[in-house]
Amino acid sequence: MEEWKSWRRFYAVIAQANLCIENLPKILEKDIRYNQQNLKVDVASARFLRALAYFYIVRIWGDAPLITTSIDGVLKPRRETLSRVCSTLFNRS
Repeated sequence: MEEWKSWRRFYAVIAQANLCIENLPKILEKDIRYNQQNLKVDVASARFLRALAYFYIVRIWGDAPLITTSIDGVLKPRRETLSRVCSTLFNRS
């Protein structure tokens, strides 16, 4: 259980998912083979992985910092309640 004491691995998944969600639309502009359907599927996959990471975080530690955008540098987010995390992640279109 030692490896579960750190949030680092979960937030690495969340950070990569956030980067994907933000940068995937740029592919649409640069690659004619990449279409709107590809974009929808890829964004949905990234959102799923981010939600799965948060699922484990809140199951293990309860309230957790909620980060839904990519960040550069040091960030000291505040912990959000379980209901806020769930409503933010699962009530998106």
